[in-house]
Amino acid sequence: MELVILLAVVFVSGLAYEIGTKRRENSDEVASLKAQLAEAADERERLQTALEAANSMIATLQENTFAVDKETLRAARSMCHPDRHGNSRKANAVMAWLNTLRVA
Repeated sequence: MELVILLAVVFVSGLAYEIGTKRRENSDEVASLKAQLAEAADERERLQTALEAANSMIATLQENTFAVDKETLRAARSMCHPDRHGNSRKANAVMAWLNTLRVA
C-alpha cells in the first residue's frame, strides 16, 4: 500500500512539474506575443504618421501654388514644347505640367 501511495505521489509530482513547465513556457510565449504586438502597434503608428505626411504633401502639390511670370512661362513652354523634342513622353509630361501653372 505504501508503494502505491509513493508511486501516486511521484506521479502527481511529475504532473505538477510538467504543469509548471508548461505554464512557464506559455508565460514566455505570451510575453513574446505581447512584445510583438507592441512592435506592430509602433510600426502601425509610424506608418500612419508617414501616410498623413504623404497625404499632406500631395494636397500641397495639388494646390498648384507655384506661380510664374507670364514671359517666363511662355519661354518655358516654347523651349519644352513636344514639337521641339520629337513628341517625346518627357516633353509631353513637362508641357502638361507647365500648362497647370498659374501666371503670377
